Order: sequence, then structure tokens, then C-alpha cells
Amino acid sequence: MEGDTSVYQAFKLWLAGYVPLERNTLHYLVGAVLLAGAVIWSRRQLRSAPFLAALAVSLVLGVAMELADRRDDIASLGRWRWQSSLADIWRTIAFPLAGVLLLWWARGRSGGTRK
Repeated sequence: MEGDTSVYQAFKLWLAGYVPLERNTLHYLVGAVLLAGAVIWSRRQLRSAPFLAALAVSLVLGVAMELADRRDDIASLGRWRWQSSLADIWRTIAFPLAGVLLLWWARGRSGGTRK
């Protein structure tokens, strides 16, 4: 590990060596895994709690990852690349947010009750 590389950045570099995906794709993958977990947890019912939990966890993870990136950006570049951080947070929450919106849309079409 280089002198300017944080443990978090070293982990990301290590992970990139084993997962042959672009860095931005990994953000989408985190959200997709959380959405899949919500679908499994939901058990074919139109329940909001699993999908809202997946959205909340994706938001917390996205913000936490970007706070670590912010610290590393400032240390290595002297400034925070906030536009990139916002885009990464969006990438992390995209699938869970889509799941929540689709759930609400499906409930409205089926006349389901909120739980």
C-alpha cells in the first residue's frame, strides 16, 4: 500500500483486481444485490418494508463510501470531486429506488393496501 493510499482505497483496488467490472458498475451491483435481497425478503407480496430498507441501506452505503472517497480526494487531489460523489451515490441507490417506485406503481394498479 502506497503512503497516500487509505485502507479503503487499497480495498477498492484489491477488489477491482478480482472483480472484472468497471468501478461505476460496482455501485450499480451493490444496489442490485440489495434489491434482490428485498425481493427475496418480500416473498412475492407487495410489502414496502423490504424495499424501503434496501433503499435506506443503499443510501447509507453510498454516502459512507463517498465520504471515504471525499477524504481520499482531498488528501490526494487537494479538493473534493463532489459531482463524481453525487453520481456514485445515485448509481448505488438507482436499483433500490426503482424497486420502490415499481412497487408503489404495482400497488396502485392492483389496489393493494400499504403495509
